[in-house]
Amino acid sequence: MTGATARGHPDIESNTVPMKHQGVMGSLVGTMRSYDMSTDPGFAGTVEIHTS
Repeated sequence: MTGATARGHPDIESNTVPMKHQGVMGSLVGTMRSYDMSTDPGFAGTVEIHTS
């Protein structure tokens, strides 16, 4: 799966950011993805409770 992450998003941090900033950008994107994965179950649970 070259050029994409496990979730199917293109590797924007390596294609659009200068080489000297890729470490910072990669860390920021990784943090945002981790936050997203940790909040999704909470949102899904809330929606399920209020729609059932």
